[in-house]
Amino acid sequence: MSNLTISPPTPPEPPQIATIHISSMSSNPLLPLQFPTPASLADLHDHLASDALRHLTHHDTPRILVARVKSDADVENDDTGGERVISFVKWDIIRHRAQPRSQAINPPPPPPHPPAAHDA
Repeated sequence: MSNLTISPPTPPEPPQIATIHISSMSSNPLLPLQFPTPASLADLHDHLASDALRHLTHHDTPRILVARVKSDADVENDDTGGERVISFVKWDIIRHRAQPRSQAINPPPPPPHPPAAHDA
């Protein structure tokens, strides 16, 4: 029997998230063209893991959630409690900057019109 839980990741889990992220792109024919060597793929993995850790540590509210599965076949250990990360979701919150108050009250003038052809 398997149990599925969804919650923010723990600090040791970003490498698992990066592995899942790369695996999700494995059928993309551009992946081996963009990352043709094991070293370049390892750099991508490190970047994705660092990005996941940054999302985890630099935001007041979670912007990453992971799905973990615990099954009877999983072995208990100190790091994961027998759970494996099987999926994740990550998002950013984009906020539009408000227009400066001075521009809202006094908008800039429109650009000048070019001279008409007969005025030249």
